[in-house]
Amino acid sequence: MAPQVSDEGGVAQQDLPVCGSGLYCSLSPVSGASMCVQTPTSTLAIYCCPSGRRIYHTSGGGQFCA
Repeated sequence: MAPQVSDEGGVAQQDLPVCGSGLYCSLSPVSGASMCVQTPTSTLAIYCCPSGRRIYHTSGGGQFCA
């Protein structure tokens, strides 16, 4: 099931997985988010925000957790 995306005042909002155990996470290009993989050699990454936060997409192509 794909994450839900909604648009609030020109800023898209997307539900992402909460950062948690079982993932290998590092800093990401998304402000306030982590980029995680299931195994250290995995090439498929997911982005996650801290619990209770969502990722927002700005009209200029930027992204941030809030």
